[in-house]
Amino acid sequence: MASTSTQGDPNTSTTILVGLVGAILVFVIIVGLQTLFYRAEYAETVSKVYRRDPQELSRLRADQIEQLHGYRWIDREKGVVAVPIEIALELVVRESAGEKTLPATQPVDKP
Repeated sequence: MASTSTQGDPNTSTTILVGLVGAILVFVIIVGLQTLFYRAEYAETVSKVYRRDPQELSRLRADQIEQLHGYRWIDREKGVVAVPIEIALELVVRESAGEKTLPATQPVDKP
């Protein structure tokens, strides 16, 4: 029996066309996915950074100002307290000038 199908070399122009179309499709898909990613990233940045709740932001800012300008305990057992930033700056300047400040072992009164 003789075979009626012929097996020859692959068609070069068809192979090149399929490869070129495939490369273009891959490129378009990559660019599309990058665009989608950057749009989603921008939307998240806008929602998390720029659109903050003003009440929450003002409450956080008030808490920070209170921590900077108020007294509070850091460690009661060791007698470590946080002092207002202005006083802390004065103490640092005095220490750097060689003036004595309160020793660390001296108990601190309740702020």
